Amino acid sequence: MKRVLLAALALAWAFGAQAQVGVRDLTLRAADGRPAPARLWYPTASSNLQPQGATRISEPWQAAPDAPPLPGAAPAPLILLLHGTAGHRDGLGWLATALAREGAWVLAATHPGSGPGSKPADILRPWTQPEDARAFLDQLPAQPWAQHIDPSRLAAVGYSLGGASVLQLAGARMDLQRLAPFCAQHDTGACRYFRPAFTALDAEWQARAARPQHEPRLRAVVALAPGLTETLEPSSLRALPTPLLLVSAGQDGQLPPALHARPLHAQLPAGTRHLEIADAGHFIFMPPMKPNACAVLAEDGEEFVCWESPQMPRAQAHALLLQELQAFLRAQGVLK
Repeated sequence: MKRVLLAALALAWAFGAQAQVGVRDLTLRAADGRPAPARLWYPTASSNLQPQGATRISEPWQAAPDAPPLPGAAPAPLILLLHGTAGHRDGLGWLATALAREGAWVLAATHPGSGPGSKPADILRPWTQPEDARAFLDQLPAQPWAQHIDPSRLAAVGYSLGGASVLQLAGARMDLQRLAPFCAQHDTGACRYFRPAFTALDAEWQARAARPQHEPRLRAVVALAPGLTETLEPSSLRALPTPLLLVSAGQDGQLPPALHARPLHAQLPAGTRHLEIADAGHFIFMPPMKPNACAVLAEDGEEFVCWESPQMPRAQAHALLLQELQAFLRAQGVLK
């Protein structure tokens, strides 16, 4: 209990008290032209805070809807958040709120095709998120709040499938032909999920996945428990041009670090930081859970999503991640 309290205090300290957080909804266009519901977090002086982003299992975060931006502030960095498999724009809402309190503007969208009814073949299109992210960046200059953004301080944070996406945006190249042989040898949670889609991986599919996705406008990227790392070409990883922070979970049953994050890190440029959060599971990066979350998830046989170790409570893992992420983004000149 003492560790949980200390972690919560550390997280509150890390959030800072310089500004409150405003939030507004908008619609962006994905690379294929479909609408992508998006949300923007930003610093404000408004105290009209209201609960936002709650789900059946997730606790809300506090923000002032449609509040004016913090007056007199210099142009700020913009950090793009990319969700995981079947995720949505609020999946990293707790992190977006923390970064906005640090002075950043944060943008997250629900990518078309993602949601509770998503099928493996819908998700195993690893080119769509990077293409959408680049399309979102293309739309920034036309936004009514564009004057608040410093275009030289753009970054991206991706979780799970989104982690694979930010790796591609950083310059990694993908070879989907590696996936089925890998899963034939390793029965991980991710392999079990994607196996039904393997029959769709024809030559055209693989050619689309192999297209380069490097986005030079991004100054830095952060990959949280990234998926599909076994498909990344080693030569592209060794020459990765964009600074990267790699974060993994030591008890990740979906993407075990011994098979994913550690081999990936060994192929990255020297000096790339890898934070492995001991005693944490794959879903530790999700928002704080409601007290009845495990019971709700158990109704669908998904109680594993709410698992957290007594040695690494969610609040402690979030505080550790936030501290590391802020230090990295400051070192790269994204945050000040």
